[in-house]
Amino acid sequence: MSLNPVARVGLGRRIARVVFSLALLALAGLLIFHHWVPDVFGLGLIADNLAPWLGVLVLLAIVPLALIRGKLALLSWCVPAIAWTLMFGTAVLPATTPPADASLIMATQNAYVTTNGLLESELTRGSVDVLSVQEISPDQVDDLQRELSDVFPHYVHVGTVAVFSKYPLRNTQALDLGLGWKRALRTDVITNQGPLRLYAVHAASARPADHASRDRMLDQLESTIATDSAARIVAMGDFNATSTDRNMSGLLKYLRDTPSSHWGLGMTWPDRPFPVMRLDHVLISDSLTGSSRTISVKGSDHRGVIATLAPVE
Repeated sequence: MSLNPVARVGLGRRIARVVFSLALLALAGLLIFHHWVPDVFGLGLIADNLAPWLGVLVLLAIVPLALIRGKLALLSWCVPAIAWTLMFGTAVLPATTPPADASLIMATQNAYVTTNGLLESELTRGSVDVLSVQEISPDQVDDLQRELSDVFPHYVHVGTVAVFSKYPLRNTQALDLGLGWKRALRTDVITNQGPLRLYAVHAASARPADHASRDRMLDQLESTIATDSAARIVAMGDFNATSTDRNMSGLLKYLRDTPSSHWGLGMTWPDRPFPVMRLDHVLISDSLTGSSRTISVKGSDHRGVIATLAPVE
């Protein structure tokens, strides 16, 4: 005997609820265990760095949830929703910015082989105390130093990385971090609040099928910072990795990202039409507190990050 139309609708809805629930539980599993995705054909890299965007799928799932209804479907939807909230919810909220009279303003910008945008931006107009610039040639560094000598009387550069500072820079050391050529540096910034150890980094590029060099640099940076006895440490620059990338997890045992002072996750790349990943970071040790914001700089495909930091009392 064939089912009547009402029975067929009821059976179809029950099947839809089961399929919907299984899909949502799979989404929750991907969200929570994205580090376990095998990095075959770059799938691991993609899953890690786009993990925050899985929240969009959770929101879109509200539409079929409203259509099929049911307790099982609702409970299944709650699993990835709660997981995303626990993982990223607090990061979306605006962080508190330290008071200006006790703060140090540090900024980083991938210049994308152009300096005009830097010179026209707030990065170089007096409010920033220490500026790290990546993807810049030695000739451009010299040109910038001449243009910015009144604002930043102190500067150092290594390879594609330069640091401009209002404060003296001491004990500068070039770092290749296993890359084979210098693309990072370590220097001590002698601030009014005492010395601060700064690592300025331009990590190697990362593509789904080619990110071994970047991974090696991040591993070497982790090992270097793990043995650094400096009281205050900042590592900033273009890491070509988000904080959810499995190859950043070791580094984030010792440093943490500065939270955004605005709503959102502080995405920095690409600048246009809108950023989808936070590849540029100002990472700080537990002896520091602060928040950061992003700005758009003409000519670069990366947004700059400006962090307002203060010592932990």
